[in-house]
Amino acid sequence: MRKSNKKLTFLVACVVLMASTLLAQPNQHPQQGRQQGPPPIPNDKEIVKMVEDLSSTLSLNDKQEAEIAEIYQEHFAELKALTKKTQNVQREVMDTLKKGFDKAVKSVLTDEQKKGFETYLKNHGPGQDRKQGKQPPKRK
Repeated sequence: MRKSNKKLTFLVACVVLMASTLLAQPNQHPQQGRQQGPPPIPNDKEIVKMVEDLSSTLSLNDKQEAEIAEIYQEHFAELKALTKKTQNVQREVMDTLKKGFDKAVKSVLTDEQKKGFETYLKNHGPGQDRKQGKQPPKRK
């Protein structure tokens, strides 16, 4: 009887150890929509694509598109420099940068385009790809 109690105790201990190990694993399922940390900063090619999408959505003229492309390039360069200094950028700083970015873009737009820009941001903001079932672009 004593041998079977030791075996049972050993078996229970193994099950508990395996269960605790499995529960301690990070979320490995990207389709569940949980991303750790801020979204990656877009590269130059991705920025061009973003501006082209915005331009076609809002019917920007050439001058507006050029100005907005410059605003996007400057904004993401600033973000990149900021995150190089420290990985843990305070949320308030990020919010301030975002508000300044939005204000700069809107300064180039007409009133009608500003409304379209608000809609565009809601539909193309961080995390929207996962909500629509798309995977974020792979980074090299």
